Amino acid sequence: MAKITFIFTHRDGRGSQYYARGNRLVKQHIEKAVIDAGLEPVFLDHTEYCPYDPSPEELDRMYKYGNKGLFEFYKIVEREAANSIALVAWDRHPLHPEFLWHLKCKKVMFAMESPEGVYRLIVPFAHCFDMIFYNNPFYSPGVRMEEMLRRWGCKSCHNFHYGVKEVRYNAEDEEQVFSLKRDIDLVFVGQLYNKCDRIMKIKKHFGERMKICGNWSYKSMLAVSWRHKIPLWVRPVDDLNSLYARAKIGINFHITYGIGNARLFEVPANGAMLLSDGVGYGLEEIFRLGDEALGFNDVDEAIDKIEYYLSHDDERIKIARKGFQRVIDNYLMPTTLKYAIHAILEETKK
Repeated sequence: MAKITFIFTHRDGRGSQYYARGNRLVKQHIEKAVIDAGLEPVFLDHTEYCPYDPSPEELDRMYKYGNKGLFEFYKIVEREAANSIALVAWDRHPLHPEFLWHLKCKKVMFAMESPEGVYRLIVPFAHCFDMIFYNNPFYSPGVRMEEMLRRWGCKSCHNFHYGVKEVRYNAEDEEQVFSLKRDIDLVFVGQLYNKCDRIMKIKKHFGERMKICGNWSYKSMLAVSWRHKIPLWVRPVDDLNSLYARAKIGINFHITYGIGNARLFEVPANGAMLLSDGVGYGLEEIFRLGDEALGFNDVDEAIDKIEYYLSHDDERIKIARKGFQRVIDNYLMPTTLKYAIHAILEETKK
């Protein structure tokens, strides 16, 4: 049986158990997709030998000075790659270009990174990979990521979104999802990095009608409350599905103009209407805006749209239904990974 070897770790550089659990779920989905394709998956965890996320400069020093842990890991990779049709670097990896060059199998990278991380995580390695999957359609305003990847030497590029993990969507049929009582007007789940002012402006407007959930520290909550002069208590997310199942509208922000975070798919997958930034940067390539989801360019526009659709239930539910169906049809992780594994198989035939 042919093999695909993955450089994959369920650990997270921040030591977060939340992200570690999520990564373990992703691994299970990958394993199933590979087995369903008639292949054998092999997983190698580099964090047992070297840092989770070495910078290109740090990796270069480790390589040039013969870091013991790194080269122990390379021996294992070399052995497995010799018996594999493809070597897949899943997100963070410690694979130096000079090591990659002499491997004979197809080399694939999943670069699920915001545009700000491209120079650090993609550019130094792009010329060494036969195939790159990327989630942000744009490298910078007006410049598409595929164009830049090809300039940097990548031969085959695929825009790819993880979509929704199996446990992150409501598995009931559509009628059951939309028969649920939705008693939360607006919800945001996540961290505040680079979004704080925008989210707090919306929170000030909607007050108790908006719920914010996430793994925030007490220090962060106190700092945000003091700065924005608003009482704030952010609860951790114990059951994301149940939270979204009570929500009428879920709002999504990205860190910058990059697009493709988990909220983008989890909100509609649980029957809430999605309102997201990212207009002009690929949002309209994922959903039909105004039909399956809504987009906004600034906070004032977001507030106006939320108020309108909270007072027009039929229109909101119609959009939520179509968004739900779009995700169920195209963006569940088993579906997206099936596409990715098929694309890798096709690449190995070239």
